[in-house]
Amino acid sequence: MLTWLVHAVLATTIAVSWQSADRTAMTAEVVRTGSVILEGVTFELDRAVLMRGSDRVLEELRAMLLEHTEWAFEVQVHTDESSDPEQARALSAARADTVVGWLTSRGIARARLVGKGYGSSRPLPAAPAADPGLQHRRVELRKLNEE
Repeated sequence: MLTWLVHAVLATTIAVSWQSADRTAMTAEVVRTGSVILEGVTFELDRAVLMRGSDRVLEELRAMLLEHTEWAFEVQVHTDESSDPEQARALSAARADTVVGWLTSRGIARARLVGKGYGSSRPLPAAPAADPGLQHRRVELRKLNEE
């Protein structure tokens, strides 16, 4: 029960921190770094089911992708180290497929998106100041092409 509560609080915190950002901020980050972390895209505990509130962020992402049809991305999902590495990789792969499915069901071409689950194998070198948990648990898009 405590684990579920901690995850629920973290998901709420992430969603609240995202409210000030939009597709313009996402676009600027992609132009600047070639990637963007989607703060606010969260999943049910140990499942590849999007939590309430994730749609807001995904709609902003969809809008960015519609504005920049020349861009293609690897949709990466990363987990923390709390489970078996192979289970974490499988879960993160299923979650990446969920995000890709959400976008393609709303008009984004499948050819522009590659889902990839990394489990806990690629933490960020430093955690984002807004949420240290994003060092491990995150959905990140990495640009695959140059225009």
